[in-house]
Amino acid sequence: MAKKPDKLNPSMLASARTQANWEAQGWASEAEAVTAASRLETTITICFDPENAALLRQAARLKGLARSQFVREAAIEKARKTLKENPFGLLAQDAIAQYQAGQTRSLEAFAEEMGYSLDDE
Repeated sequence: MAKKPDKLNPSMLASARTQANWEAQGWASEAEAVTAASRLETTITICFDPENAALLRQAARLKGLARSQFVREAAIEKARKTLKENPFGLLAQDAIAQYQAGQTRSLEAFAEEMGYSLDDE
């Protein structure tokens, strides 16, 4: 008895056992060139309880992102918002960087340049 030919199945969820199914499902015939992502500087490990892990997976899936990318974007957004709400941390970092680069002046030099006296008279 002859085997029946497979029916054409365009569903991407079905296995493509023939070239015709592969093409009907829209799969590429050649691999695309892959570019390597730039190396990330720091690795941070975060543990989630099962309920929040499921929430994270669902939210990342809705955004079409990998969980790590979703967490990375959320953390960076929160950090930027925090600095925007309270810029003193950013101001302090800038002042330290200027001091280390030798770009700061003493209070006395600033007062003298502006014509102020620091004496208690």
